[in-house]
Amino acid sequence: MHTAHAFPDPDSVTIDMDSEGYVGVPSNFTWRSEEVGELHIGGNEGHFDFTLPGIAAVATFHDRVPWCEKRPEMGGPEGWLGSTPLLPCHYFVHSLASRTTYRLRLRNKPSSSSSSPPSPPPSSHLSGQGYAHMESNYGNHFPSGWLWCNAISPQREVKLLMVGGKFEIGPTAPTTWIVAFRSPRFEWTFRTTDLDKVTARLDYSTRTLRLEARSRCGRRRIEVMMVAPPGSFGPPLYVPTRGGFSCLPGCRESFTATAHIKAVDEGGRGGGRRIVLEEVCEVPLAALELGGALQRL
Repeated sequence: MHTAHAFPDPDSVTIDMDSEGYVGVPSNFTWRSEEVGELHIGGNEGHFDFTLPGIAAVATFHDRVPWCEKRPEMGGPEGWLGSTPLLPCHYFVHSLASRTTYRLRLRNKPSSSSSSPPSPPPSSHLSGQGYAHMESNYGNHFPSGWLWCNAISPQREVKLLMVGGKFEIGPTAPTTWIVAFRSPRFEWTFRTTDLDKVTARLDYSTRTLRLEARSRCGRRRIEVMMVAPPGSFGPPLYVPTRGGFSCLPGCRESFTATAHIKAVDEGGRGGGRRIVLEEVCEVPLAALELGGALQRL
């Protein structure tokens, strides 16, 4: 996996806001830095053009899939907690799967096997199309430990997002979970802060996460098994901490996991009989992120 980090001088950064979005955070803005490039997020489209150490990346995205179609700028993963002062770090999902076109130029490392003077390393060019999950955190710092999972099916009909960890809520830091599942049959969100029940187990030896979420009424449930291949996790990434950005321990990500999903609604009734609706799917190229104290790799 190729990763790159850049920390531009704050004096080189400008942010132009065109409108205000969720809890005062712009969902229509342009971020620019003379040192690395720019990022533009519009209501339904956007682009970025970055030049970082060892990599240059250009992408455009459109056809946004918001968290909530009826309230695209206000609905989000936090639920009722978003309107309180209890969260030190807020969480907004701009799109669950925007259509994306990208171009990458990777600068390869020079070979050290030759005794001749090093020549400029060759570049590798990649381009293609896919989907972009677009979200933002804003506030003070990340939690002490967390898991983040994302999966988008090849035709974009299935979207899965799971986030869990020791998130600070006022003076406490309970283990909380948010699970969002969107499919042709279901449009579900589970939150432990809404008294939905989530149980999860991560097996580090097999890089396997098993999770079950059940609605407060017990009618809806989703079972997920996510497995990441050996050696697929990249080096630690920088994250915001109380002492500033740090990669110790930071977080590590795999983008080649497979998500096995089973969703069941067993509470419907028709003609005097109970109706059970079920959906089963497998999504390749899913993302599994282990952060902070939960990294342990």
